[in-house]
Amino acid sequence: MQRVTLGGILLIVCALAPASAAGQRTPADADARAISAYRLTEATMTKFIAASRAMTAASRAHRDTATEGEDESESGASIAEIAAFYDGQPAARRALVGAGLTSREYVMFMFTLMQAGMAAWLVEQHGWDKLPPEIARENVVFYQRHKVQLDSLTAELKQGEVDPP
Repeated sequence: MQRVTLGGILLIVCALAPASAAGQRTPADADARAISAYRLTEATMTKFIAASRAMTAASRAHRDTATEGEDESESGASIAEIAAFYDGQPAARRALVGAGLTSREYVMFMFTLMQAGMAAWLVEQHGWDKLPPEIARENVVFYQRHKVQLDSLTAELKQGEVDPP
């Protein structure tokens, strides 16, 4: 199981943005709407942290079995495709089940957290008081309230990352 890179996650989040102002509908539109409707919660964050730690530990323990073709962070991958990737990785599946999450909920939480984090950064850097309608203010506030904890988790997981062979 390869590590998820921040760049890969950002590519996925960008791919989930609405197709165009002209109103074209793509499969990514459904994912973008799902992320916009999703709400971050304390209970799911606790599970997300447990699953992320378990996946990092499993990745570290199985570094000999990591292969080049197992990159779930390909641009354009849908929520369902990434969830299916996790479901197809026994160690990731065990980590998710052990934490009490489905693969879809894990991916939804991760993408929503990334969206909220990017919006929080924009608010902080540019003083925006009005967010785009597809970004839930309560998710941005959740991210801001938990930023120190999330930054700590990111640093912890980064130390446990396994580089591909």
